[in-house]
Amino acid sequence: MELPAGQLVPRENRMSNSINCILYGVGTPYVYEMYESLVRLEWTIKGFVANVQDGGRPEDLGTVVDKTDIPDDWKSLPVLFPLLTPGYRKIVNQEARDLGFRRFSTVVAPTAVVGSTSTLAEGIYVNAHATVGAKCRLDRYAIVNRSASVAHHV
Repeated sequence: MELPAGQLVPRENRMSNSINCILYGVGTPYVYEMYESLVRLEWTIKGFVANVQDGGRPEDLGTVVDKTDIPDDWKSLPVLFPLLTPGYRKIVNQEARDLGFRRFSTVVAPTAVVGSTSTLAEGIYVNAHATVGAKCRLDRYAIVNRSASVAHHV
């Protein structure tokens, strides 16, 4: 599912307070980056899934469960992957699908700028103060990190 960009809309027209989501693959410090964006968007993080035994567990952010203990109702919620490395994101995406997740959110931080003629596929994360230029097409699960810039027609 592709989502049109153009995220600079009045706050009252943004989706807020109505999005519950799950963060899956929370073993790295990057979970805090995505958490901050979701807080600013006023999304509710229902829970965190630790998919590896030796990774970090952000217990200070909310309920963390192992991938073998995911409540069934979580699997119907949009899931996001707070990981930077593309190979890990691909592996974790397949792992989440195998466990029954089917909804993968695209998140654009409120301070990011995305060209209105750009297209963002599912699972994209555009971090704070990042810019995505006109006529860009970002494929599934890409990350545009904090303060990064993607030129036009990419």
